[in-house]
Amino acid sequence: MRLEKIRDKIVDSIDNFIQKHDFLRKLLIKTRIRDTREKFSKLRTIFINHERPGEHNGEEPLKYSDNRIVTSKYTLLNFIPKNLFEQFRRIANFYFLLNILILFFIPDPPTNPYASVVPLAIVISVTALKQAYEDVLRHKSDWEINSRKVKILKNGKIQSIKSQDIKCGDIVEVKLDEEFPCDLALLYSMSDTNTCYIKTANLDGETNLKLRSVPFKFPHLNGLDDLIDLKGTLIIEKPNRRLYEFKGKLVHEKKEYLISNENILLRGTSLKIVPAIYGCAIYTGQDSKMMLNSKFKSNKLSCVEKRLNYFVIVYIIVLLALSLLCLIGSILYDNVYTTHWYIKDRASDIFKNNKSLYDFIVFMYFTNLNYIIPLSLYVTMELIRFVGSSFFEWDIKGIW
Repeated sequence: MRLEKIRDKIVDSIDNFIQKHDFLRKLLIKTRIRDTREKFSKLRTIFINHERPGEHNGEEPLKYSDNRIVTSKYTLLNFIPKNLFEQFRRIANFYFLLNILILFFIPDPPTNPYASVVPLAIVISVTALKQAYEDVLRHKSDWEINSRKVKILKNGKIQSIKSQDIKCGDIVEVKLDEEFPCDLALLYSMSDTNTCYIKTANLDGETNLKLRSVPFKFPHLNGLDDLIDLKGTLIIEKPNRRLYEFKGKLVHEKKEYLISNENILLRGTSLKIVPAIYGCAIYTGQDSKMMLNSKFKSNKLSCVEKRLNYFVIVYIIVLLALSLLCLIGSILYDNVYTTHWYIKDRASDIFKNNKSLYDFIVFMYFTNLNYIIPLSLYVTMELIRFVGSSFFEWDIKGIW
């Protein structure tokens, strides 16, 4: 929480600075670093049914993100460079790449550099294929979710559209047991108390039902006819990750109604008990609280990978120590033991005439001892994780 407050203060101070300097603000807009007025405001303004009250006529409309979600990590264009970058962030993979480069530059390498490329290429390729397969599944899941049919109130009637086409300000219809396609502000519920119950298990893991209601003292609407003619302005906070806090207000017929978390229906939750509700879309797509809290596209290393990197560093230190000991042994052998008449000088011809090339010996031992770190370390871990997760998917009855 402290980090979020510090981050918000920094963002607010930057926005205030930009607001004071009109030239800088216009420059950022032209360069599309900040392409909407919302970036310079702490609040988001949404017009219900896209109908503008009189005091807002003539204003340039704010552009918010559509309701398309993207959980995939790669595209056809960025897969190879991005995947290679992520794989070589792993210390063991980078270590073997460095080892191959050393083989190309030292004289008389102990192993063929080109032969050493093959095992690393196989490991990288297997991991890349596995990650590509997983990302194809993400693309498929995204397409299914974005293409799911939802109903909105438009042009005086209920229309069916794709989920990805929902825009902020649309009035969305959600029926019993359906998931909310975006973050909604509840306007009307088919219940006598104008309330509804939601299940948030997919969002926060809690199985108990939670009560949601229309804003306090907001006039009770009489079905679709009132919703069609409804005009109002939602002034709410900018998209954020806070699941249990919300501040805003609904302005309707020159009256203001406070909106809190008890009036909000978040994406990922589902409607229970009540036959149907109608709500105004306030956060769509990547701006929804569920997506802001998701880690689908996170490129951070897992705890296991961080621990493996730690052990790999320890083994690299051990390897360097062994290489130095071998170098000391080589110097002693060449300078002491090979002077005896009954021992033939076994030093390589390359090093006989140029003692300065002794510097390369440590790299030769480094490459000879590199198998102290297994090349298949990460690919083995990835395959074990993949097979293990597959068993969980196949275990429909939960026997194991």
